[in-house]
Formats: sequence, C-alpha cells, structure tokens
Amino acid sequence: MPKSAISNYIAKKQMPRGDNALALARALNVPLEWLVDNEQDWPPPQVGAPTPAQLSDEDLMNEVARRYRIRLIEARGSLHRLKGVKWDEIAESLFQTPVEQPLPEKTQAALNNLLFFTGTLYYAGATYDPRVHANEHHANMPGNTEPLGTLDLSTIREEWERWSQENELVGLVQLYWTWLQTNRRGHGQADGAGPVQRFLKEIRSGMYAPEAVAKAKAMLVPARKRRSS
Repeated sequence: MPKSAISNYIAKKQMPRGDNALALARALNVPLEWLVDNEQDWPPPQVGAPTPAQLSDEDLMNEVARRYRIRLIEARGSLHRLKGVKWDEIAESLFQTPVEQPLPEKTQAALNNLLFFTGTLYYAGATYDPRVHANEHHANMPGNTEPLGTLDLSTIREEWERWSQENELVGLVQLYWTWLQTNRRGHGQADGAGPVQRFLKEIRSGMYAPEAVAKAKAMLVPARKRRSS
C-alpha cells in the first residue's frame, strides 16, 4: 500500500476500502472493528491468533505449502543418505543376523533411515494433499451427505468436459466472453462487427464443430451490427 494512501486516510480522514482496512489491521496487529470505529478506546485490544477458518485461502495454502516443503526437504535429505548406503552389505548383515539378536548399529541406522524416508513420502502425500485429506475425513467435511466419488475435482472436471462437448455452444460462449473481456480491457469498447469477425476466424481453426461455429456466427454478427449502427 503506498504511503500517500495512508497519508490521505490520516490527513483527509478518509475511510479505507474494506480490503485496505483489513491489510492495515493485519499489519498493525489490531482488530478490524477497532481500526474502523472512531469510538473505540486506546490502546487497541490484543489480537488473538486467527483460527484456520479465519485465514484467507492464500494464507492457509501458504502455511500448508510451507509445511509440505519442510517434509520434502527432509525426504530429499533422507534419499541422499540412502543413496550413499552399500545395500549389498546391509542386506547381508540383515539376513545373516539371527532373529533373537540385535542388528549391528550400521545396519539398524540404514533401516531406520529407509523407514523414515518411506514414511515421510506417505505422510506428505496423505497429509498435504487436500483431496486425500478430504476423502479420509469425508464424514466431518462439508458435503458429507453426498457420495464421496461425486466430490472429486477430476470427476467434476470430466463431467464438465463431457457435457460441454455435447453442448459446444457453451464452450463457444465461454471462449467468446473471455475473448470479449480481454478485447475491451485492451481497446476499450469492442468496435462493432470487426472484433466478432476476428473471433470467428480464430475459432474456425479450432476444434469446434462447424455447426456450432455457424450458430455462433448467425447469432453474433447481426447483434453486433445492430449495436454498432
């Protein structure tokens, strides 16, 4: 946030936008309601640590990603140590040691590292993958009354792809709307039928059925010409 914005809030007694007010409250470590309410007393109350539900998606995922990376760093270091072990010697030592006797220290250390490595891989995959975690804790998650298989991202994406292929105009509508927004941001209001013709030229070379493109052309061009006349 620029210093000039903060100066305006103070000098001109302007109220910051909601997102800026929240950013200021977090930076100052004060409650948002205290910051925006002029009748609140000084000093500000202590801010408790936010619960996971109060974190933004970005903050929450940053923390999950940070912990995930720590596990991966540990796993990578463990893997490097495993690569330096002479496993023929470890195997011979393990297989020749009687069951009732303790393993040699070197053999035990190598096996401990092996178990740590494989355990870390499983833990990182199961703990920090939200899909795995949500499925394992389905009964305590939102949507727990739905069949588990219906709440998988891949399943929903596949359903969308099948449906949109059967209804190609939906895909063309989405593509055109995205294209139109980009065109307007870059050039102001779209200039009549010209941009539509360029858009149709682009999609003709794509994977859309000629029938769907023809329908889009029949609907788009006359409408754009009427608005531009």
